Amino acid sequence: MTPEDIHSDVDIMKTERIETLRQAIRVPEQLSVPRVLEAMWAVMRKGKFTGHFTVHMNQGGVKGIVTEQLISKIDS
Repeated sequence: MTPEDIHSDVDIMKTERIETLRQAIRVPEQLSVPRVLEAMWAVMRKGKFTGHFTVHMNQGGVKGIVTEQLISKIDS
């Protein structure tokens, strides 16, 4: 079934196209992890972030951080 098939049978109120913005962050040193997390938290709260925030650990240390933000675009 394609979106065009749905339009012929159902009254569509809104159509959205969802994209993902993925960012991988390398932590330069373990002592900077709290600073990096705090800065990211502030940006994500201000931007009303929707998505995933993953901290990758390796033997007790942070190896990297990955964010996946969902971005919706309303089709006209």
